[in-house]
Amino acid sequence: MNLDSPRRHLASFTTDPRGRQLLPVMALLILALVAIPALLSRSGTASHLSPLPPVPVMSPPAGVAITRPAPTRPVAQPRISGPLHNPFIKPSSPTSAAVPRGAVTAAVSAPITPTVATVAPVRPVTPTTVAPKTRTVTVTVTVPTKAPPTARPKRPLSPAPYSLMEVQASLRQQGATATVFRNLSRDEMLPEAQGAFITFLGVKAGTQRAVFVLAENTTVTGTGRCAPVAGHCRFLVLAPRQSVTLEVTPVTGAVETFHFRYRAVHKVTTSANIVTVDPTGRLYVRGLASDLRPLRTISYTPRSGLLHIRLGRTHSVGGS
Repeated sequence: MNLDSPRRHLASFTTDPRGRQLLPVMALLILALVAIPALLSRSGTASHLSPLPPVPVMSPPAGVAITRPAPTRPVAQPRISGPLHNPFIKPSSPTSAAVPRGAVTAAVSAPITPTVATVAPVRPVTPTTVAPKTRTVTVTVTVPTKAPPTARPKRPLSPAPYSLMEVQASLRQQGATATVFRNLSRDEMLPEAQGAFITFLGVKAGTQRAVFVLAENTTVTGTGRCAPVAGHCRFLVLAPRQSVTLEVTPVTGAVETFHFRYRAVHKVTTSANIVTVDPTGRLYVRGLASDLRPLRTISYTPRSGLLHIRLGRTHSVGGS
């Protein structure tokens, strides 16, 4: 075996600066190789010691709970040269009694003795039902009420007025004095019921024209308008201040001539209906209705007495 080569390497290792820095590390490794086997031999000797006998486990009586103390750790002694002082408690006086250092050490290092508490058996608790409390709250709300409006006394309603037409006319027989009629009644027969040849029907609605019905034995000439029936003038329509000449042919005797004038019409307002109707003339007109068709269409306005009649076609008196 050639030992020159290891020696050369060791000599170069000790002379090299980098090798010199690794010498302490090599010394520690050699020391560890020697110390580790010695420590392992000592631990093997300790393992041959006899084991301790087992400690019997005592079970606590029924109903008793055992409180095990928490593991304690050794408390390091405070390095305090003077007396202890709690920073959270204000000292009672500037000259407080100093606590000896030995007393603090004895208090801190005193062993903690475990205590066993005896607990009485727990009695079963019977649940009780508590009825909910009810509270009655009465709220009174006052609603303001408005006083009813004072009723004003109602004025008695006056009846609607009547607007009536007052017709004036005159009739004069040739060679005699004229007879003036201040207010013709509806269905009034002229000159009298016995031997009458002209009957007043009324003032036509919407106009001031008066409508008359003529007897069959009467012919008419003059102004105004006629509504013929079977070629004979039976209805005469006159405006105020118009006049006509009537020739009446009696059953026996000579022809009689009369002058008839529609003088005027006046509107009269009254609180009562003062329209008068000639009962005899009313019967006469109803008797003519069977022959004169326009008489079947007659009607009157209630509060004015105006005449509504359908005469059909009319023409001027004495003309076509």
